[in-house]
Amino acid sequence: MELQKTNAKRHWKKIGIKHHHGVCIPLFALHSRMSCGIGEYPDLLPLIDWVKTLQMDTIQLLPINDTGEQVSPYSPISSMALNPLYLGISRLPSVKDSPLLRSLKALTKTQWIDYEKVRTGKEKFLWQYFRQMFPHQSKSNAYRAFIKSHPWLKDYADFMLSKNPQNERDFYYFVQFLCYKQLSQVKQKADKKGVLLKGDIPILISPDSSDVATNPDLFDTNVSAGAPPDQYATDGQNWGFPLYRFEGEKSKILQWWKSRLQFHENFFHLYRIDHVVGLFRIWAIPKGNSAANGHYVPKNRRKWLPEGRSILQYFLDHSSMFPIAEDLGTVPASARKCLHEMGIPGTKVMRWEKRESGSFIPIQKYPPDSMTCLSTHDTETLQQWWNKNPAIAKQFAKSFGLTYEKTLSYQLRKDILTLSHRSSSYFHINLLQEYFPLVSGMAWDRPDDERINRPHLNVKKNWRYRYRKSVEEITSNQQLKKEILEIIV
Repeated sequence: MELQKTNAKRHWKKIGIKHHHGVCIPLFALHSRMSCGIGEYPDLLPLIDWVKTLQMDTIQLLPINDTGEQVSPYSPISSMALNPLYLGISRLPSVKDSPLLRSLKALTKTQWIDYEKVRTGKEKFLWQYFRQMFPHQSKSNAYRAFIKSHPWLKDYADFMLSKNPQNERDFYYFVQFLCYKQLSQVKQKADKKGVLLKGDIPILISPDSSDVATNPDLFDTNVSAGAPPDQYATDGQNWGFPLYRFEGEKSKILQWWKSRLQFHENFFHLYRIDHVVGLFRIWAIPKGNSAANGHYVPKNRRKWLPEGRSILQYFLDHSSMFPIAEDLGTVPASARKCLHEMGIPGTKVMRWEKRESGSFIPIQKYPPDSMTCLSTHDTETLQQWWNKNPAIAKQFAKSFGLTYEKTLSYQLRKDILTLSHRSSSYFHINLLQEYFPLVSGMAWDRPDDERINRPHLNVKKNWRYRYRKSVEEITSNQQLKKEILEIIV
């Protein structure tokens, strides 16, 4: 299929119908000399220069919206508001060193992120900064323009005030202004350097969110989204998120999505459509029931394809961002065919691309409209998978003409990484930590410590992953640069 003739033709034209190589970086995992307990928006600036030197052109992030007291980036309390935890507070104008800043920077030294301490400390700092700076900055043209052009701020502030009635509305406006400014600077630098930033838009929203509070008619809170029982979760999954009332409020919901996507255009060139199959049909669990006792919505299977196609077309028509679908797991063949016909790339995790015979599909058979990767934030890393699945790993090695080794050696890892960048897909994006073991001391000593999230398990370490090395150490490591260049070029 000629991509320039698909529904997504203008989006392909904008980014270029060619191979795009990049890395996926959870913003929270970063840390620099200036970071205060967690990765921050300005930490992305040196990485833009770095990926350019690696002959890459794409940086993928996980969601960056405010999640309140939740640690999962896929549990936003606002479809718009940016996460204040990622605000680079030590780099704000007129900030001087203080005991509070030093204590927050010290939190960056731990292996696992302590969200609770970071959140408490940053909020304390931001209130001090707000009282000091708001009287002057609120009079600036930039601040006034920001407030005027983002009407969602009032709904978000009202929601936050409902939780903390003793606070001030202007505080929430001001913090969002600071976040917007820092992330916009990241986008400006990426534009200048020719680097594509890929965001991640969660398909669902927290039931306890400003969006549900403001637009209760758009969300059905009597059911929650999830997944039916399968090989990964024998009891099914209940994610706890409300469903959209597409049957009665479709036009309003699409308008809500339009505003959401267009806001994120301020920061991203591409975006990951999280759980894209949910736009075709989604597993609905009535309140008080187990996940196994749910049902698909729409109930009529004949509606699945036209429903998903119409929503995706709306996304293409109303946003300039290039969409890449997360179409992993149990997805109807008709949905994947629809994505292909529309020119929207799906995702190819190499270890899952198998024929019915058990052999792995050659990377040359991957469609151009796809993204190849070795793992995702929800899966085991290559190292973990290799260690735990020797029989499948043997078949994997055989299928790709590699010599199987029980322990993943430096050369075998490099060969597999190289394969991921040589597929027929036009996108090749791996988690950054997949490259770290190529250089001694870059990765954590325990391979299990490189995993980001374990779905279906309430594990304390979920979403608390931090890179072992700082941004400065990563970008200045000449051996790492050499290894990645040899893979890419």
